[in-house]
Amino acid sequence: MLPVRRTESIHRAAQNLRLWLAASGVVYDQPAREAFVRAHPTLFGRAYEVTLRGFEHWQTRHRVCDTVDGFAHYIATRHERWVAATGQTSGLPPCLIGLGASQRCWQSAPTKALARVDISAAA
Repeated sequence: MLPVRRTESIHRAAQNLRLWLAASGVVYDQPAREAFVRAHPTLFGRAYEVTLRGFEHWQTRHRVCDTVDGFAHYIATRHERWVAATGQTSGLPPCLIGLGASQRCWQSAPTKALARVDISAAA
């Protein structure tokens, strides 16, 4: 069993990813994962390929499924450092609401290139 602090970190990372997916109007898959990483250069750096390859290796090594929770588990430590560095106190990452002159992460170029989910068609 994971320590409570680690579990909270994974939950926060998963929540951030789920909020981004919902705001972006996409479902979780490999292109969405790549767009999420590319939309967050302060979290993952500009060499996003390294993060994506790292996840694939980690996923194989730990036998974790490619799901929102699996990816959140992989990024939890990095996400927690990012949250601490930004001084975030609420559950809503500042990049989702675009504070100041910053662009909202779900409106970034990598995100706009994804096919959107038609929610009305699913209802």
